[in-house]
Amino acid sequence: MFLDNLFNKPGRGEEKPGGTEDSFDNNNKRDEIEDNKNDKEGHKNKDKEEKGEKGKEGKKITRRKLIRNILLTLGGVAGYTFIFEPNWPWIERVQLPIPDLGEGWIGKKIAFVSDIHHSIIVSLDYIRYSLSMINNENPDMIILGGDYVTKERKFADPLPEILGNLRCNLGDEGKLAVMGNHDYWTDINYVSQKIREGGFKVITNQVIPLWMNGDPLYIMGADDQWCGNTDFDHLIRSVPRFPYSPHLLVSHNPDLFRRSKELGIRTMIAGHTHGGQVHLPFMKGIVTPSRYDFYDGFYRDENTLMYITRGLGTAILPVRFLCPPEITIFTLIGA
Repeated sequence: MFLDNLFNKPGRGEEKPGGTEDSFDNNNKRDEIEDNKNDKEGHKNKDKEEKGEKGKEGKKITRRKLIRNILLTLGGVAGYTFIFEPNWPWIERVQLPIPDLGEGWIGKKIAFVSDIHHSIIVSLDYIRYSLSMINNENPDMIILGGDYVTKERKFADPLPEILGNLRCNLGDEGKLAVMGNHDYWTDINYVSQKIREGGFKVITNQVIPLWMNGDPLYIMGADDQWCGNTDFDHLIRSVPRFPYSPHLLVSHNPDLFRRSKELGIRTMIAGHTHGGQVHLPFMKGIVTPSRYDFYDGFYRDENTLMYITRGLGTAILPVRFLCPPEITIFTLIGA
């Protein structure tokens, strides 16, 4: 018996016949190890999937934020361009040198307003508010630079009441106006009459001598470059000792600058361009109704100096960007 048992005893490394209890334990342990490995790999894969979903969701949120921020920025720029800046008039205080200017005129002030453009896109309330700023500056003279309305005669009807409220130290003698292309396109005679009813003298192709403490200043009124005909010969003949008497040419359109320089006119002011209405960083403007690309501010060619105002209103589109409406207050100095 003992020998049978001895010889029938399994050797090292051999599996116990019939599946003993030890073999079950070993198999269970291996199964547990395999299950643990599978569980760990499953958890890892699940974590990766969850992280991937979160990453995608994060990217989606980032894109949404980016799009939202872009839309908010564009909306802000549009609101500023269409609503805020076109209705935010600036007072520009500018020293204007005039050669041979007498002591009586040194330090005197001229308020210059151009391109009012009363229309469906430039309201009467805005014009009334803007022009009311002039009286606060206590100007000695007020000069209007043309383009008072756009398209329809009815927009000229309130001009007498609005312009009639303006005051200057020289009284009605110092309230002068020239006409612009939009005034011609609307009805030049009708608009001119309304300007006169507002207390202003229309000085197309006229020279008006004004005196301050015995010193003269000759205001030369040009006609519109596009629609009229400036009689330079008459203007020059009307200035005594031209060009050595102090004079100032008022023109709606700045493109008369080249011709003025050729004739010896030494100081000129103009409007018409609206400054381009839209400026971009590092750019003067996108487009201007000037064949010589005049926008705004000072231009000089040898002895002739010109200043262009950005104007008060807008035309075509009610937009301005980095080019606010302007009322110019000139302080006269010698040159």
